[in-house]
Amino acid sequence: MNKILILLFAMLSLCEMAGAATRLPPSIAQLLRSKRAATFTCDDTIYVSSHPYGIQVTDLLTLAPYTGVSHQIARNENYGYDAIGFNHLDGYLYGISNYGNLGDVTPHLIRINPTDGEILDLGPHAALAGEEWIIGTIVKDGTYVIGSFATMKWLRIDLTTYTVVGSGTLSRPYVTAWAANPLDNMIYGYESIDQKLIRFNPDNGAFEEFDNELTNVGRFPCSTAFYQDGTMFLYCKDGEATNTMYRINLVDHTAIQITSGLGLGAGDMASCAFKKDTPGPTPDPEPEPDPDFPGNWQNDKHCIEISKDRKKVIYYDKCGPFDCKKRSGILKTYSSNEKSRTNDKGLITYENRLLKVKMQEVYLLDKDRMRVMDFESMGTRNPFNDWDRDIYRKVRECRWKIPIPHPHPKPSPTPQPTPTPK
Repeated sequence: MNKILILLFAMLSLCEMAGAATRLPPSIAQLLRSKRAATFTCDDTIYVSSHPYGIQVTDLLTLAPYTGVSHQIARNENYGYDAIGFNHLDGYLYGISNYGNLGDVTPHLIRINPTDGEILDLGPHAALAGEEWIIGTIVKDGTYVIGSFATMKWLRIDLTTYTVVGSGTLSRPYVTAWAANPLDNMIYGYESIDQKLIRFNPDNGAFEEFDNELTNVGRFPCSTAFYQDGTMFLYCKDGEATNTMYRINLVDHTAIQITSGLGLGAGDMASCAFKKDTPGPTPDPEPEPDPDFPGNWQNDKHCIEISKDRKKVIYYDKCGPFDCKKRSGILKTYSSNEKSRTNDKGLITYENRLLKVKMQEVYLLDKDRMRVMDFESMGTRNPFNDWDRDIYRKVRECRWKIPIPHPHPKPSPTPQPTPTPK
């Protein structure tokens, strides 16, 4: 009976291995149906994939580089993963499972939820076979750039189509750390044998090793990550209990030790280095103009009228009306080099310094409120002498009022006599 059970177990294992070997990558529809990261926070949190109990067990942690404080998010005993990168476009970490308990010798691409460590297996890929992928990062366009430990091979993977869009060979082996710098979108890392910093351009494959030798770091496996301001950190496994964090100076290519004794057995680090572009606030709707007279904003000193065609603003004060120019589809203020008291129409006067306002705000804000940039006089000094300085500037709040009489009203039509009915 035991032999039968053993035979059945062996057959089941072979079937699982065959199924895994022929498994196709998930379709785009499957990926879209999978849930989004529960909390998509793109900040300077540094994530660490650690291997405290061998290469098949991976802890996902966060690590504060200046204090060494770490917090475990999850432990996974089925996917021994490395080469992690944070995708700022979807809020997930991506990595390569080189030695998972999957019954498959081909490395798998995986997606990791940074909130709870949940893993979505994206399957094996022929391009990953035969390598140990230990370095990974995600560049600005959201593609995933990984490197092999000893063979110097690198790949660039499109995470929306699961296809290799770039590949090549590095000019130096044993690059054990790299990450994309948000300031220039170049990949920086550490070559452990030469003890030198490297720079890699994934667009053209250009590889550079800097001259300065980091003897204070040594010949140890390291990992690296960036803050969003371009600060680079290097974390090196120089002992079971004496792992060290360095801050890298990319100007003189030196390493400054900041914390030690972390002992996480780190495999790689990642961070959301590229801020995801977020849309700005929706502008307030434009007020609907009166069919006969456009809306007016006014306070005790001046008012502004938007024309019916929405192409100009008429400014009224005690000197009379002034037209503002339109350029590039928005209402334009007079620029700082227009310092003379008159323009080609003779409309700019001393009092007209109030015309240096943000007219595009006037154009967009709703009828309940408007912000106008006003310029206060500096005593007897002519404000045009210091036109470029903002020391007179303040925000004036204007309120919507009943439309004031137009200074140049159209004459009322002459009433026609009512015809006498026959």
